[in-house]
Amino acid sequence: MKNPASFPKLPNLLTSAGQVALAYGTLLMLPGYSLFEKPAECLDWTNMVLFSSRVLLLISGWLYVEKASKSKKKATTTSTKKKALSVLSVFLITLAGIFLFHTLAVLFGAPLTEMVEHTWSGSTYISLLLVFPASAVFHTDRNAWNRVFLQTGPENYGERFAYYPMISGVFGAWLGAIVIPLDWDRPWQAWPIPCVLGALLGYTVGICLALIKQDSSPKKLGKLRTE
Repeated sequence: MKNPASFPKLPNLLTSAGQVALAYGTLLMLPGYSLFEKPAECLDWTNMVLFSSRVLLLISGWLYVEKASKSKKKATTTSTKKKALSVLSVFLITLAGIFLFHTLAVLFGAPLTEMVEHTWSGSTYISLLLVFPASAVFHTDRNAWNRVFLQTGPENYGERFAYYPMISGVFGAWLGAIVIPLDWDRPWQAWPIPCVLGALLGYTVGICLALIKQDSSPKKLGKLRTE
C-alpha cells in the first residue's frame, strides 16, 4: 500500500510552483502598493491576502481529505472538533511566531520605539510565510517539532515541505539583514525590505530542496542500500 505521505512528482511540482507564485505575487504584484516605496502599507495588504489564501488552502486540503475518507457519521463529528482545535493551534502558533520574529528583530538591532509598524508587518509576513505551513503540519505536537527541527529531521512529504522552507527562509531573512547598514542608499535597503526579500528567497530555495529530497526518505534509502 502506498504511503499517504508520498505523492507523485508532478502534483508536488505544481503545488510547490503555486505556493511560490502565491508568495511572490502577494508581495511584489499587488496593484497600487510598492514594497520599495511604502513597505509597511504594502506588507499590511500582502499579509491580509497571504493569510486569506493560506487559510483557504488549509481548509480546502482538509475538505479534500474528509471527502476522500470513508469515516462514519460519529467519527466525522469528532474529526470536525479536532479540526477546529487544529485551526486554532495553527493561528496561535503563527501569532507566537510573529511575536518571536518581532522580538528577535529588535534584539538584533531593529528600532524599539520607531518604525514599529514596519517591524510588526515584516514579522507578520515572515511568520505567515514560514511558520503557518509548518504549524499546519505539526500543530501542537511537541515531539514532532523536536524530532524534525532538533533531532532526526523530516521523514515524509509534509514534514519536508514544512522543514526546508522554514529553515531556509529564516536563514535568508538573517542574511538579508546584512545589507541594511551598508552605505549604498538603495530603496531596497530600507527596513524591513531586505529581511522580507531574504525570507522569500530562502523560502523558494527551501521549496526546491524539499522537491529534490522527496525521493530520499529513510525507507527508500534503506531499500537502495540492501540492493
